[in-house]
Amino acid sequence: AATINKIGEYDIIFCGNTSFDTGSSQVGPELAAILNIPQVTYAESIENVDNGKIKVKAQTDEGYKIVESELPLVITGIPPSSFQPRIPPLPKILNARKKPFDVWGIEDIEGDKTKYGSVGSLIKIIKLYKPPKRDEGIVITDEPKTAVETLMELLSKDKVI
Repeated sequence: AATINKIGEYDIIFCGNTSFDTGSSQVGPELAAILNIPQVTYAESIENVDNGKIKVKAQTDEGYKIVESELPLVITGIPPSSFQPRIPPLPKILNARKKPFDVWGIEDIEGDKTKYGSVGSLIKIIKLYKPPKRDEGIVITDEPKTAVETLMELLSKDKVI
């Protein structure tokens, strides 16, 4: 947030969905909270940007939703499969090599190393692990009446009902 404040004016801040250090998925949401701007998480695509507003398609547990927001905002989690960057022409690539760019360290933006990285994170990860693999399950593709009967038999056999 300190770096973004140093840069100044902005419209959209893109963040990945998960960080490599803790995997907490909190960089984007924390950044939006600190900057006091809206956020869209699990974004899949930008549908439209016009007159200081944006429409974003975002994943939900049930499918997708279209979110409209004022700019500026933070967008997290655009999957690589839906983001296809254009490869610039060779002259532009060669020109880019000649352009200067700034490299800032912590001392250039605020100086307090305890506010950054996993040390400065508000989230403390106790354990990070993959969940155990689950069985694939059973898919019943019969006609509805037969499917219900089959399901009832399976649930009864497993003493669920």
